[in-house]
Amino acid sequence: MTQHDFTLIRDLHKEARGRRPSCDWDDWFAALQTAEKQVVWDDLVAESNQRDADEARAEQRCCREFLRAVRAGIRAGAPSVDDSLSWLFGYHMHGCKPYSVQDIEHFVWEHGILFTPLGKAVVQRLDAIVDYQE
Repeated sequence: MTQHDFTLIRDLHKEARGRRPSCDWDDWFAALQTAEKQVVWDDLVAESNQRDADEARAEQRCCREFLRAVRAGIRAGAPSVDDSLSWLFGYHMHGCKPYSVQDIEHFVWEHGILFTPLGKAVVQRLDAIVDYQE
């Protein structure tokens, strides 16, 4: 097994299980026969695919919940989507003004949508309407 192959299996392990394997795991894997290594590889690929699917479902759920919160703001009297977003963000900031766009990104990240198209759009909209503290 080449160093490149060993790096790949360690990367795949991290993708599948969220962490690099231990030294004991490395030793165990290195001692396997080629066919057994392929089985381990295939299992890690399946775990990684399942993890990706679970994360995608979680992002979709977070997006739905965030949109529900925006609609609730509109039902509560916000004249527009931007106003509802501003209210949500203002509540998050406890009335304080943000220092930078990172404060907005943190707010969006806490809702679990930062790296989604919705999250990116929310960051852009809030960045355009929020007054920053000097």
